Amino acid sequence: MIREVEGDILLSRAQVLAHGVSPDDDFRQGLALALRERWPALYKDFRHYCQSQSPDPGTLWSWMGADGRRIVWPLYAAAGRRPWCEARPGNGRECQPLPP
Repeated sequence: MIREVEGDILLSRAQVLAHGVSPDDDFRQGLALALRERWPALYKDFRHYCQSQSPDPGTLWSWMGADGRRIVWPLYAAAGRRPWCEARPGNGRECQPLPP
């Protein structure tokens, strides 16, 4: 069952927290910053995932802390980035800006 939470979401007893982020997010404000400060390994693992996998928007990424709490991040497109990337042989993935 999904329940709406009021107040500080990190103080809730929810076992799963969902928060949409961009693979290019710098986690310097809002809930992303609070998550980064509370679980530094979460941010480190997410950065590693994004750098090694080049995930497409629409991908779900999840992480579980030692306390059993799970963080689920639906990924969305960063500003100026296509909502998909093309695989290029020998070059990994290449993303192009959206045309004007």
